[in-house]
Amino acid sequence: MKILNEAEIDHKNKYEESIKAFADKLEEKIEFLKGKASEVESSAKESYDNRIELLKEKKEAFKK
Repeated sequence: MKILNEAEIDHKNKYEESIKAFADKLEEKIEFLKGKASEVESSAKESYDNRIELLKEKKEAFKK
């Protein structure tokens, strides 16, 4: 009976370790994706800002 309990405890501990490892990997992935999202936001903003400036320049050129 004691051997069975030790085996169950060992199985439970391994299961808990695998769950924690999986959760840690998910957290890493989440942080990676947050970083990528931030890069995309900055890149998109810069692109739109450049387009806005270009359109302003064209507008001024048409006014002249």
